[in-house]
Amino acid sequence: TPTAIPNTRRIIIERQFLDMENWMINGGAAQAKQRYLALLEQNPELLQHVPLKHIASYLMITPQSLSRIRAELSRKK
Repeated sequence: TPTAIPNTRRIIIERQFLDMENWMINGGAAQAKQRYLALLEQNPELLQHVPLKHIASYLMITPQSLSRIRAELSRKK
């Protein structure tokens, strides 16, 4: 039905907003490294499907900062 598409969009947008709000409340103010680790813990498959520049944007950091964080974590392994 024609009204199903706008309703679906609204539901998706509301869900994304609530997810972002929850993320901000539960650690969005933490350091970038902790935000990255929390994201990996919650969605480990994300790195296989989403470009790093989008992950960096979601974490509110630059792609360069994300690269440094990933390099640091790989050295510690």
